[in-house]
Formats: sequence, structure tokens, C-alpha cells
Amino acid sequence: MRGYKYPESRSYFKRYDENTRDNCTLVMISNPGSDEAKNCFNEFGTNFIVVNPKFDSGQFRKFSNFNQIYTGNDIAVFYRK
Repeated sequence: MRGYKYPESRSYFKRYDENTRDNCTLVMISNPGSDEAKNCFNEFGTNFIVVNPKFDSGQFRKFSNFNQIYTGNDIAVFYRK
């Protein structure tokens, strides 16, 4: 975490309802292949992403620019090429 402008967590969905913080983390996880997500990945310099494999790994497996480098019961780690 480099500061408040660079959140790298989307643990609390309430933060998006209030529309007071950046929605990049939501877009980066929910729609990682979109142009908006690509801009967010580049702006934040994010190459690794850790998600819950039961809920948020399918969308990363669809895209050839993400490699799954680790998976366990509770986390999956993807590398963005």
C-alpha cells in the first residue's frame, strides 16, 4: 500500500456504495480484461493479484494475460503478464 490513493483491497463492498473511493480494485477483480481494469493495473503497477479461488478466480482463467501461479483452499495467486 503506497497511500490512500492506492488501495489494493476490496474487502468491504460498502466502500463502493458510498462512491467516495477509487473503484479500481473492484474493476481489476470483477472484470480484469476490461480497458478500465488494464488502465488500473498499469496505474497501480500491479502484477500479482490474490483472490478467493471459490469466488474470484474464474474471470482470471479466461484471459491469456493472467497466469495462475498458486492455488490453495483459501487463496489463488495470479500473475499479470
